[in-house]
Amino acid sequence: MSYAVISAVLERIPQLIGLPGKALETIVRTGSLHKIPAGQVVFRRGESAEAIYIVLLGGLTLYRNALCLGEAISQAGPGSVLGPVAFLSGGQWPVSGKSSAETLLFSFGLATISRVEQVSGAAASELRLRLRQADALLKNSAAQVPGDEELPPELFWRSYICPCCSSTVYSCAVRSRAQRVSGVEQDFYIQYEGHNPLYYAAIVCDACGYAFDEADREPLRPAVKEVVLPRLANQSRCGYAGVRTLEKAIDAYHRVIYCQGIAERSAAIRANSCLKLAWIYRGAGDREMENLWLKQARHFFMEVYEKGQSLGTKQELRLMYLLGEIHYRLEDFKQAVEWFSQITHHPGHQQFPQYARLARQRWQEIRYQLSEINKQNPESSP
Repeated sequence: MSYAVISAVLERIPQLIGLPGKALETIVRTGSLHKIPAGQVVFRRGESAEAIYIVLLGGLTLYRNALCLGEAISQAGPGSVLGPVAFLSGGQWPVSGKSSAETLLFSFGLATISRVEQVSGAAASELRLRLRQADALLKNSAAQVPGDEELPPELFWRSYICPCCSSTVYSCAVRSRAQRVSGVEQDFYIQYEGHNPLYYAAIVCDACGYAFDEADREPLRPAVKEVVLPRLANQSRCGYAGVRTLEKAIDAYHRVIYCQGIAERSAAIRANSCLKLAWIYRGAGDREMENLWLKQARHFFMEVYEKGQSLGTKQELRLMYLLGEIHYRLEDFKQAVEWFSQITHHPGHQQFPQYARLARQRWQEIRYQLSEINKQNPESSP
């Protein structure tokens, strides 16, 4: 496309109308023309905004996540100015843009702004002002916060960044003042009256479908994303953000554990998620499913212990105690006693005496239970 044609097209862009001829000529001569095939990502959310784009022909589809997945938030057609606010402030792209058809873009950067300033300082200031006001991304840059009118007063919307696609995800959480603890069990399961915060600890991204625990938000590596995303293509992504029933909370945690598996998260992370799901089933009174997930938690906690992953004294004592407690709840009393015994002989048990105290308490309960069993079945006594 010739200089004259580009100039004629840009003259009709509202933000450039009325600029001094020399300023417009400078923009045309120092900018760049890009012919983009359909389906190509032009810029991604989170990347440095190093140029301003003007759509001449065709158009871009805009997405809130870096991978251009999920529902599009807008279309940018001919005449759209993209990115001046992020560019002029030295920031990052707030959304991602992907060509919806064969597209012709014109771009310019700092060198062009500097040259225009040399031609006319007033024209450069006017150009910056017009571009900022015209940025087509401004109205699309922020994820929409769901309304509070449908939430009980005990809940509020909390935002997260998806570890997989970098989308902003809104999910319910229980306000601190509304969390009413009714009891704490010996494996640290907290019982609540009213809304249970555990129901909302599993977050499901409505853009890519990745589910994650609120305590595990480390971004996935690019190579891992390539494995994870195709596995999520047919997964349901909606219906997890608002108030959760028991069934929805269970479903969300199953999704978390599935995603942690395909993303190969650490054994410690997977163990804690399995334990949380076991707690949810316990609260529902489903002993069979609770035991199933306690066994899964035990498997991963054992992997952590056997690999000797870097643990401080407190973390190691807590891990040993949880292994003893899980064996106890699964009625493997012999293994439970072995773990509790290890705690009382651990060189650091006096530094964190709460674990030794809990272990001794459980040990006494096991001895009592075994004696009662032997009374009822004297022929089974040694």
